[in-house]
Amino acid sequence: MMIPKLFAKPAFLTRLATPIVLGCTVLMGACDTPTANLAQLSNFESVFQVHALTGSPLIYPTALAIALRSPAHVDGSFSFDVAFDLNAAGQIVLLPVALVGQNPLGQRTVGIQIIPGGYDALTSAPKTGYNSDSVTVAKPGDAIAVQSTQIACQGRISPYLYAKIVIDSLNLPSRTLYGRTIVDINCGFRALTIGLPTF
Repeated sequence: MMIPKLFAKPAFLTRLATPIVLGCTVLMGACDTPTANLAQLSNFESVFQVHALTGSPLIYPTALAIALRSPAHVDGSFSFDVAFDLNAAGQIVLLPVALVGQNPLGQRTVGIQIIPGGYDALTSAPKTGYNSDSVTVAKPGDAIAVQSTQIACQGRISPYLYAKIVIDSLNLPSRTLYGRTIVDINCGFRALTIGLPTF
């Protein structure tokens, strides 16, 4: 039976079908790995110097602001992520922002954990296991992973920024800590190596 030309498939639709189907397939595949090839900013290592929270003048930086990759002051702006202190035994004490004070605008969740193997070996931030409701005690050389909720990441694939920190050395008389950090500034990306992350 002959199909009337009125209902025949136009040739240009046949030519368009293949690329449209392929495009949809690529998009659906991207949904399985939503962060793939979407990073905009490269990772780099920053060196920092902070002071212990207790016993230091208020004008001294005693914390780290993850999104800025820099030391920060502990004050009413709550613009820091991790504050640093030293206990009576000279150990490093890390405090997530929520433990330092109550932000009237609402708390951000910052989680911290020590990762075995050392700073250089920590190339990917863990997805779970972070401690956000108590202090974390570390020693020089420990690899410290941080997961920080960021307002700028709200509505994205993930609300978190990830980072790794190491305190290389201490000056106990001046209560000063010297360290390094790599922050993956791309929301939801967990790669903690230098360069443009792919995951």
